[in-house]
Amino acid sequence: MSYAFRPAQKSEAKPLNERWRPVLSSPLYEASSLGRIRRIGRPVPLRAHREPSGYLHVSLWQHGVGKSAWVHRLVCEAFHGPSTGTDAAHANGVKDDNREENLRWATRQENEHDKRGHCLDNSGSRNGRAKLDEARVAEIRGLARGLPRSSGGKRIKKGALSDVAAQH
Repeated sequence: MSYAFRPAQKSEAKPLNERWRPVLSSPLYEASSLGRIRRIGRPVPLRAHREPSGYLHVSLWQHGVGKSAWVHRLVCEAFHGPSTGTDAAHANGVKDDNREENLRWATRQENEHDKRGHCLDNSGSRNGRAKLDEARVAEIRGLARGLPRSSGGKRIKKGALSDVAAQH
């Protein structure tokens, strides 16, 4: 008697409370409240790929032509209506958390403000070209408080920081 080897079936557990809605700009696809995308009529979600920026994208196909789309924008469109030239903003700042309740449409200014609040912006010592860290800036500002104003209305003249700059 011979037995044929049969690999175990991969069963995908259905997450609780997952709701699916059509994506308005891509009528063959729908987005879930948990941040997954699938083709309508197919039970398996598409595989999302992570970009170096941290955001997830999927490939959408229609009539043999493929296009790449950001998952957070598709989910936001499905659950919060079409975009009006705005950003799909993540409330918690986690770029791959594409749950419906974590996304909203926001202006670019609102989204940039959120990034600063989540420390995801590229300012200060987080900038790769920064010469000083926050401690050094605080030290310089402390020294500047004791200096008189110059005739140009500035607190510090160009040569006044040479001691601090030489230490850096």
